[in-house]
Amino acid sequence: MTKQELTDYLEKNLSNHTVFLSNALDYQQEKNKRRPNKKRWAEEKMERAAYKMWLDFSGNVHEKIKVEIKKDPSVSEWSEFIDKNEMLDSLNDAIVEIEFV
Repeated sequence: MTKQELTDYLEKNLSNHTVFLSNALDYQQEKNKRRPNKKRWAEEKMERAAYKMWLDFSGNVHEKIKVEIKKDPSVSEWSEFIDKNEMLDSLNDAIVEIEFV
């Protein structure tokens, strides 16, 4: 499973993925308020930055799973590994607890 395939899978199956994006956008907006007026980002740029944070998160998940699986299995094998280890529940819980600083 590629990083993009995992990202798509997580977006479809993680109920808290929207919570992550909302919190990341809130973080970007707070960060933007601290910028000088002339250097503040447009809303679209903050949304892209929040989505990049999501991509970084899903990329980290991909790397951790890849190390555990230790081979290049099919998408269905990745899905089975995720289900077997109840990773979706763990990730949903972790997302709620993430604090951006």
